[in-house]
Amino acid sequence: MNYKRLSDEDKDDYIWRICSNKNDNIYELTWDEVGEILNSEFDKNYGSSKWRKNYQVMKKGYDRAIVKKADIESEIEALEIAKMETNMATKKRQTEGIFVNRVLREHSREEMLKQRVIDAMANAEKIPLPKFEPLQVQKISEKEHLLIFSDVHAYKIFTSITNSFSKAILEERMAQVLVDMKELVEHEGLEHVTVLNGGDSLENILRISALSLLEIGVIDTVVEYRRFLAKWISDLSKIVKVKYIHLISSNHSELRPLGTRAGQMPSEDFEKDIANYIKDVLSTNKRVEVVVPITPYYHLKISNQDILCHHGHNIGNPKTYIDSMSRKLKVWFNTLIIGHYHSEKIETIYEDIDGGDVEVIVVPSVVGSCEYADSINKGSKASALVLRFDAKKGRDKEYKFILN
Repeated sequence: MNYKRLSDEDKDDYIWRICSNKNDNIYELTWDEVGEILNSEFDKNYGSSKWRKNYQVMKKGYDRAIVKKADIESEIEALEIAKMETNMATKKRQTEGIFVNRVLREHSREEMLKQRVIDAMANAEKIPLPKFEPLQVQKISEKEHLLIFSDVHAYKIFTSITNSFSKAILEERMAQVLVDMKELVEHEGLEHVTVLNGGDSLENILRISALSLLEIGVIDTVVEYRRFLAKWISDLSKIVKVKYIHLISSNHSELRPLGTRAGQMPSEDFEKDIANYIKDVLSTNKRVEVVVPITPYYHLKISNQDILCHHGHNIGNPKTYIDSMSRKLKVWFNTLIIGHYHSEKIETIYEDIDGGDVEVIVVPSVVGSCEYADSINKGSKASALVLRFDAKKGRDKEYKFILN
């Protein structure tokens, strides 16, 4: 056994090692032998009892330190547990506070929206019936006209390379549609026209960056634009009977509370509010019929043609969509009309056995090209379309109103 003092041991460490190992029977020594070893190391002449008493004093202190350390560790553990419980209670209060604030915020927003609706409805009563002009005599039998406008994005504000947009510009463009429609009514001798609103009436806040694109707030836009559109339809009814259809589902008009993704709340859409408001305020105008679909799509029957209308935001392949919906609804659709893409495209899928072609018609936008369209070298003129349908030939004529 190594009873010699190690190079890294001080006096107390050495005494502790020899005595404690003897006491624990690690070293097979007597206390007299322990005394001899320590006397030799420190050049002393003590009796073994002296070294034994020294060790007992050291051991007593050591045992006390062990007990104290255990007590301290227990106290530290208790403090850590208490701290953890305090933090948990704090987090719980914070979580409850966040939830309460969110509920209050949503409730306040709902109450504000309700109040704005009430105010707008009160003002809407002031929209007078227009001074109707005599209706034209229908010159072309079995032909009907469909006016389509889509992707208004009221009241977005921007300036791109070829286009500018604002609340005032939007109202000028819609006024131009009225002028063009009046000319068409007189030219075609129309007594009735169907109007389809393809959705995306709003720019909305789909992401924080969209805040800089809004001329006024979303709620103010809804209140002001739906009143403007109701007045616009009323003005159109001065010269022709109107069947107005407003699609109730589109991507920009969809409500997206913080944290939700596109399509997660498809039934929460401002288009419903705008459409139902227009239906209510124009209910006394006998020259206007307002249709608010109950589904995201609408089955339009015009000139004996079956037309499927959809905003187009969640249609992957329009060609397969029209076939799929034909089977699901057991209707042979001649035409699919969608918006969403902001540029016109008419594509023939195949020939209809009963006459005409089966077509996908993509409608251009009222808002026109924006900075994003410039960045990807795409875009088209702000436009609205009028499609003429014949009972035997399907779509046989198109009028395009260029608005910028």
